[in-house]
Amino acid sequence: MLRSGGVLASGVVLAMGLLLSGCGGSSAVEGTVTFKGQPIEKGGISFVAKNGGGSAPLTVGEDIANGKFSVASDRGLKPGTYKVEIYGSTKAAAPASADPDMQSPASSNAIPEKYNAASELTAELTSGNNTVSFDLQP
Repeated sequence: MLRSGGVLASGVVLAMGLLLSGCGGSSAVEGTVTFKGQPIEKGGISFVAKNGGGSAPLTVGEDIANGKFSVASDRGLKPGTYKVEIYGSTKAAAPASADPDMQSPASSNAIPEKYNAASELTAELTSGNNTVSFDLQP
């Protein structure tokens, strides 16, 4: 009888250990992004889990405004290593129009591919609040 109680206790301890190991907490991250020393006026940043374990890696993205971004903890980021992809736009002159009221600035991705599609940037996030900064150079 003592033996079956020991097996039951071991099973409970094992189950609790498995439950707790899955509770790594959530991560929030905020920071700044500059390109050539200037804040990215408008853009986006994505965190792509490097060791997601599923068939498709977890990706969480957020807007960049005036060089700043913030990803809340409820967006699904967990502690771990993430590939970081950054896109940003600059104002470029639009084609001249006969009507001045119809002119508006066009935008284009000003950030080199090595920081977005072919990015090697990474961020190591811990449980809780994280702050990261990226100073991108051409």
